[in-house]
Amino acid sequence: MLPVELALNIKKEIYEYLKVLWEIKANKSGNALEKYYKTDSPMVKGPFFTLRLPYEPVGANYKKTLHIHPSFPPYIHQAKAFERLNYKTLKNTIVTTGTGSGKTECFMFPLLDYVHEALDLKKKGIKAIILYPMNALLEDQAKRFIKTIRDSDEINKEIRIGKYTGNSGSVKKMNFKTLEVINDRESLCNEPPDILLTNYKMLDYMLFRKKELNFWNDDTKENLKYLVLDEMHTFDGASGADVACLIRRLKMLTTKKLCFVGTSATLSSSPNAKRELCEFASTLFGSSFSEGAIITETKHTIESYLGNESVAHIPKGFDSLKAAYNGVDTSDEYISKLKKIFGYSDLSETELTHELSKLEMLRLLVSKTNGRVTSMSEFIKFIKDEHPDY
Repeated sequence: MLPVELALNIKKEIYEYLKVLWEIKANKSGNALEKYYKTDSPMVKGPFFTLRLPYEPVGANYKKTLHIHPSFPPYIHQAKAFERLNYKTLKNTIVTTGTGSGKTECFMFPLLDYVHEALDLKKKGIKAIILYPMNALLEDQAKRFIKTIRDSDEINKEIRIGKYTGNSGSVKKMNFKTLEVINDRESLCNEPPDILLTNYKMLDYMLFRKKELNFWNDDTKENLKYLVLDEMHTFDGASGADVACLIRRLKMLTTKKLCFVGTSATLSSSPNAKRELCEFASTLFGSSFSEGAIITETKHTIESYLGNESVAHIPKGFDSLKAAYNGVDTSDEYISKLKKIFGYSDLSETELTHELSKLEMLRLLVSKTNGRVTSMSEFIKFIKDEHPDY
């Protein structure tokens, strides 16, 4: 169902429910209640909508800093992470970007790049550890790791990813068909994986239980370079103190200096947000973080995404929009109808985007709603008051 239609239907259903529940009659009181429910009130708001411009990718002059590189042009913040986390330079890093910004790729490709190189040199043992606050997140990212390895022609298929949680499995070898990483405990203990995915409680057990001692053999002590805390901001209070102690115990086992990586939610608007985040990370990891270690997102501006070309007209067929909306169940169906109405049926997605980006109406929509939540009534008033032609 179309989102706006769904929102309006929910609003209508709420009124119908209250009408039956309280037996609202066609009298003065009933009319007052009906007006209260059907107009903007503390009871029913919206619908609301918002648009967000996408993250900006690197330009044509981008120079690769990794041997193992994504098949897609990385976002600017991903490229900055690749540069800092290159195993030849290794700098503590915090990635604070929004949902869907590819935070995982920020550390995944540098880790795979290092492991690929280490395997060429016949190096064994754990080379990177990633700690997750929830096993559900771990499961999801394990699939992303193995899918990336499977789909790349550059990455050594002998790379071993292991997950070590409270639930032991029976997978003894990477399965690229089912996207399963190694989860058999005996296999992992006998031959530690190149990249270990776990949570802080299991890592705590692994550091002192006799049966897991082989994880911390001489190979791991020599070749472990990365410790990643995904969703770092969740490790506060008592759990943060536990993790901080755990990290210090882990550091005592290694012979080389570790590179610490944290991913976190986007920064607050506080003027001291970066300084406070660095202080938190430095305390948590027991290692120095400067403000330069924080990588933030870079999003397109209206001009960089839509260009400077603008056409102040309403496309032919605009009057048919309401008719196209009727009898449509999904956004895809609606878009297909719109393409026919506007004469865009033969255009590819790229060409369609280019044509739409010329329309001043689209620019008005983006400028009013980019990065902010706007009610439909507010946007309609904005158009009526300032752009009556539309």
